[in-house]
Amino acid sequence: MKSSWFSILLIAALPGFGTQSAKNDVRDKEAFVKRARAAYYNLPRLGVTGYRCEVVTDWQVVLGNSMTPDALKGESMRQALKTLESIHFWMTVDKSGDPKITHKAGEFNDNPKAQELFRKLIQKQESLLTHTAHELKRHLFEGMFPSPDESYTIEEKEDGYVISLIAGDSHGTLRTGQNLKIEDFAVSLPDGTVTITPQYTDTDQGFLLTGQRIETHTNPHDSGTETQSLEYSEVGDIRIPTKITAIILADRVPDKKPRQLVTLFQNCQLQKAN
Repeated sequence: MKSSWFSILLIAALPGFGTQSAKNDVRDKEAFVKRARAAYYNLPRLGVTGYRCEVVTDWQVVLGNSMTPDALKGESMRQALKTLESIHFWMTVDKSGDPKITHKAGEFNDNPKAQELFRKLIQKQESLLTHTAHELKRHLFEGMFPSPDESYTIEEKEDGYVISLIAGDSHGTLRTGQNLKIEDFAVSLPDGTVTITPQYTDTDQGFLLTGQRIETHTNPHDSGTETQSLEYSEVGDIRIPTKITAIILADRVPDKKPRQLVTLFQNCQLQKAN
């Protein structure tokens, strides 16, 4: 689900979108986008170019998505959890380049099967953190709105604005209220649709993302719903997300059992502009 969400945002950020005609098209799009971006909590505007946090993984929750409670109580699993808890991850998010995910692992079990399992879990966690970092970069550094030099249309409605973007066979629509708070972002793809409904809280520095619901209706592998909630802590006077809870319900799961992922961040350090 995360990969679908990130891919959609990449499509929406690519230059070269076709334009559409609209009766109430906003003429000064550059001024509109500048005003829209200023309405949101933005770390570069607060003098922060990036930040780095240690990641705390609740491996019992992760393994609980695919194992029964009784299986987690076995002696071998307790030893496995102890080994997994010795693995430390760090995530760096900044306004330039790809997110950086690093880890330090303790001594693995001598059992080759156990070693392979640990390696796969580390790779999976790094992949999930990379997607999370991309999303945080989008919301806290870049913003959801297109850049002024990109091709798009903005149509003013009675209750807000509609931004339309087209790339090949894909069409994206971003809707906001009159106060420029995003209501939803819907994308039509050749094989289905993706709809993102974000939630924000008002702060003195602008709208701050507190959650989002992502509904994906494409092929059986990707279809489903993900609901995220974000909690923040202050580092200095800057708000940084330190807990992200995701509930994922994939259509392909036979018993329709939701998976829960809880990611905690601690010891965050800010990178500030000179």
